[in-house]
Amino acid sequence: MVEIDVRGLPCPRPVVETKKALEKIEACRVKVLVDSPESCQNVERFAQSQGCTISISEKDGVFCLDINKGHTSGDKGDKKESGTDVVLIASDRFGTGDDRLGEILMKAFLNTLWDTEPKPAKLLFINDGVRLT
Repeated sequence: MVEIDVRGLPCPRPVVETKKALEKIEACRVKVLVDSPESCQNVERFAQSQGCTISISEKDGVFCLDINKGHTSGDKGDKKESGTDVVLIASDRFGTGDDRLGEILMKAFLNTLWDTEPKPAKLLFINDGVRLT
C-alpha cells in the first residue's frame, strides 16, 4: 500500500498528488490523508473518475481515503506524449472582486497546469496575462 499525506495542502494539490501516486502504480491501494471535507470530496470524485473503489473514514478532522486501484486494460499504452490543447491566459488573476484571491487562484491554476498530462501544446499570454511571464 502507498500512503500519501496531503494535509494542509491547498486545492488542487491533494488531487494532483493523488493522481501522481495512482499513475506510479499498476494495481494497488493508495491511502490518502486530507484535513478538509472539500479536499476529501475532490479526491474521492477524482478517484471514482479513474475507476477506483474508495472507502473513507474520519477521525479528529482527518479524512483517510483508502483507494483501491484495480487492473485496467490499456492504461499504460494510451498515454499521450504531448497535447494539442492551447491555453489562453488573458489576465494575471482569476475572476473579479478580491484581487488577492484572484492571484492565488491563478497561481494554483498554473501549478496544476504544470502537472497535467498531456501538457498543453501552447500557452498564449495576452493583455494582463502577459504580467505573469
